[in-house]
Amino acid sequence: MTITCSSKESNFTFPYILEDNEPDLSLDFIVPLKLVNHWNRCSLVANFFATYQSQVFKNKDKVISILSTITNELIENAVKFSCDQNKIVKLSLRYFNDLIYLETKNTAKKSDAKRIIHFFDTLETETPESLFIKKIEENAARPNKKSEIGLLSLIKDYQAKFAYQINEDDANDTATIQLKTLISQHSINAH
Repeated sequence: MTITCSSKESNFTFPYILEDNEPDLSLDFIVPLKLVNHWNRCSLVANFFATYQSQVFKNKDKVISILSTITNELIENAVKFSCDQNKIVKLSLRYFNDLIYLETKNTAKKSDAKRIIHFFDTLETETPESLFIKKIEENAARPNKKSEIGLLSLIKDYQAKFAYQINEDDANDTATIQLKTLISQHSINAH
């Protein structure tokens, strides 16, 4: 079995302390792909994470709304790109030094992992705003295509920072995608 690994950070470095500490909250779950039209199941998890984390903020209702939106987008992305309806999606949250760190981990087809790499490579040459408009136009022309708008929205609207690690498993034609998201408390308070 050959396993290859890709790893990249997009224009920032995660605080070292986050890499070694246990998460404040973590959940492993399965949302069967055949139930993808029941996105409210992802929303329930996102709302729980947002409510849990909102306790360190003054304006809890506003923070719950924003964090729920962000977390829901990350969960939906992980579920949508899972290759098997019985594969576990992992979600974890950490809060440190006014930074919220969310991480998803899922098993996807290698082709979807390559799309993630291409997506972040494209962000190195295009602004999130121009890429967002381009993706909206592409999706209007081909509505059944996977949009890639969700992660762009997080970057554009909440100044989210991303890093990823992809471990490919050639024997199974799959890849484990670990997507790390960092959002500052300031970005949340600014909304």
